[in-house]
Amino acid sequence: MQGQRAAVILWTDDTPAAYAQLLELGATAVKAPEPWLGRLLIAWAADPDGHLVQVVQDAEPRTT
Repeated sequence: MQGQRAAVILWTDDTPAAYAQLLELGATAVKAPEPWLGRLLIAWAADPDGHLVQVVQDAEPRTT
């Protein structure tokens, strides 16, 4: 069977920093941080075993 069946999703307050840390720890870059749907900032990496990791940040300003 080919393809990915699952991914680890990591929510963070700082997608670029978390993505950079994953790369420093040996992950492979798949897709650099970029806006998605106008409200999220996401990035993709692959761990050393090839499993996908998505790093996600809520990019909408919060109102309280």
